[in-house]
Amino acid sequence: MTAARPLCLGLALLAFAGSTAPAGAQTLDVLRGYGMIGTWSIDCAAAPSRANWHVTYAPAPGGAVRVSYDRGADEVLGAAVDSAGRLTSTTFRQRLRNDDPRWGAQNGNWCDVVSELIEGGVHSLSSTCSGGVQLIKDGKILSNGAAAPILKRCRD
Repeated sequence: MTAARPLCLGLALLAFAGSTAPAGAQTLDVLRGYGMIGTWSIDCAAAPSRANWHVTYAPAPGGAVRVSYDRGADEVLGAAVDSAGRLTSTTFRQRLRNDDPRWGAQNGNWCDVVSELIEGGVHSLSSTCSGGVQLIKDGKILSNGAAAPILKRCRD
C-alpha cells in the first residue's frame, strides 16, 4: 500500500452526495438522520492510533459538516463533508474532502463513499477517490481483501 492510500483510506472508513436543498443544510440533515454526528471508532475504549482512528463528525457554521480524524500521537487531520445523500433506510453516500494542510500532498483529495448502518455501527461498502482510485468495493478493502471495519458510536 502506498503512502497515499492509508491517508485516503481514512476517508473511506465512513460514508454519504447531495440533492436539491442548500448543500450545507441538506448534508447536515442527512448525517443527523443517520445518527452520524459524534465520534466513531473500531474500539472507543482504546486510545486513538494508526490502527484505531477516532473519527468525529461535527456541525460547522452554515449547516456544513466537519470531520476530524484522530490518529493518536497528536496527529489529528481535518476534512469537509462536501455533500451527503440518502440511498436507503440503512445506506447513504458522502463526498469527503481533505482540507487540512497537515494532509500534505493528499490535501484537496476527495473520496465518494457509500456506507451502511449495521450491527450498531457503520461500515463502508465502496470508496472511490480522486483520480478514480477505488479503495473499497463490495465492503472489502481492495489492497488486502479484508472486510471494511465496523465503526461503533462512541460516547461524546
